[in-house]
Amino acid sequence: MNESSILPYFSGAAGEACRAAAVSKWVEASTPLKLQLDAVMTTDLFQMVKSRCQSQIDLYNEAAAMVCLLETTEGPPWTYDEFWAAEPDQNSNGAIYFDGDYDLATMFGQTQNFTDIGSAAVCLADCYTGLGPGCDVFKEQGWMVNYGKVSVANYCTCSG
Repeated sequence: MNESSILPYFSGAAGEACRAAAVSKWVEASTPLKLQLDAVMTTDLFQMVKSRCQSQIDLYNEAAAMVCLLETTEGPPWTYDEFWAAEPDQNSNGAIYFDGDYDLATMFGQTQNFTDIGSAAVCLADCYTGLGPGCDVFKEQGWMVNYGKVSVANYCTCSG
């Protein structure tokens, strides 16, 4: 295995600076979506979930720092935000997905405050690769314009 082809697990200070700058710019823009998520984040339910999941939120932010850095340096054909957003927040530059607290807050609306998972429980691999039916509900809604555009090789490069 070629060690130089393996990405580092975390991007360090450069990635965190990228993530923090993107999030800060989006927060300052104070878009309607940001204000809506801020309201969710003030609820007791959000605060309870956040306190129970803080270690995972911290790891999410470290991974988001890597994504921010890669999107900046590698110039992929679409960003994480463009892949997942039905209507990307033009002022976010993906920053909504670079912050674990805000990403968690988006899940409250999608699940009616975690009372209805239903069709929101999809197989994310199917959304990326289009190989199985696990993401058909999103595909049928018509908003996921990049559905199935990630090759299996790019989704998961495994060596044995």
